[in-house]
Amino acid sequence: MDRPQYDVIVVGAGMAGLVAAATAAETGAATALVHDGLGSFVYGAGCVADLAAPAAAAETQALALFSRLTEAAGAPYHGGPGQQHRLYSILGTVQEAALVPAALWEGRGRPGLEVVVAGIAGLSAFDSRFLAERLRHRAAEQGLDCRYLPRDIALPRQDGLPHTPLLLANRFDADPAFRALLAQRLAPLAAEGGQLLLPSILGQRSTAADLAAFAAAAGTMPGELPTLPPSVAGLRLSALLLRQLRRAGVEVMGGHAVSALILAQGACRGVRLATPGHARTLSARAVLVAAGPHAGALLPGWSGGADSGFRPLEASGAPLARGLHVAGALLSGTGNGRAIVGGHAAALAALAA
Repeated sequence: MDRPQYDVIVVGAGMAGLVAAATAAETGAATALVHDGLGSFVYGAGCVADLAAPAAAAETQALALFSRLTEAAGAPYHGGPGQQHRLYSILGTVQEAALVPAALWEGRGRPGLEVVVAGIAGLSAFDSRFLAERLRHRAAEQGLDCRYLPRDIALPRQDGLPHTPLLLANRFDADPAFRALLAQRLAPLAAEGGQLLLPSILGQRSTAADLAAFAAAAGTMPGELPTLPPSVAGLRLSALLLRQLRRAGVEVMGGHAVSALILAQGACRGVRLATPGHARTLSARAVLVAAGPHAGALLPGWSGGADSGFRPLEASGAPLARGLHVAGALLSGTGNGRAIVGGHAAALAALAA
């Protein structure tokens, strides 16, 4: 029998898939990550809410791996298990998270501050006056001493196109003059209040170092508020983590749907990709499917459950196939905390099988 191309193939680039690929690569395993989209990163900003304290040993190991991955990627997190940091939304509600990406950290709720809510003229996805009023009402209901000041800045349109978060983020990435102008327009607002809130437009590829340089020019680090999907903050996190996986030796194959698993003699031998013109096959000792609920179509006969080794089970309780494992929302539902812990544990189980 020919030697497999990979030790493990991970299907899916959501949080569970990225952590699984990072876990496998860190052990020195030959790893491929195949994805046909960016999973939950398109809709969310990567905050982790579902982490209780104290964490079990497996959770501690998974979070340590996640911390190494995000730090190396230039996308560090703040917070920890059991912590609850209050984050504003563009609708004026407050959400809580245990772990928060650095770009959103400065946007967390902190009583006693004078908060400038900076909108951008012509950006319909973010209404500074509506948000400031909603936050003022919420603070009053909770007896908090906060003032919210709505302010709008004007930025030139590109090629006459209306402003959108994605277009502004792309200009932030590509045009140093635009970044300098944005910092210049925000600087007076930074001097006006103790905290500055801004729609999430600070680039799709900006690392923590890039954002620190921008903060130095603007006079403060704005707290980003994710707008409606697609989420700039989520796309940024996904791009940085995928780039770091490539640096770590993972072969990342984006834009490729897995049309079928290759099953033979009771074992999963790899995957078949839906590539133009002809199907392409990849072989591996183990396949880890972490592509969300829709990926259940790849697992005919699956009961929806898995054993302690993250192997999908038939209704009879027998594993579907040797060398086949599942993780992420496909198995444990939504939640980035569960995805991090499950992706890490499933990758270790796949390599040990």
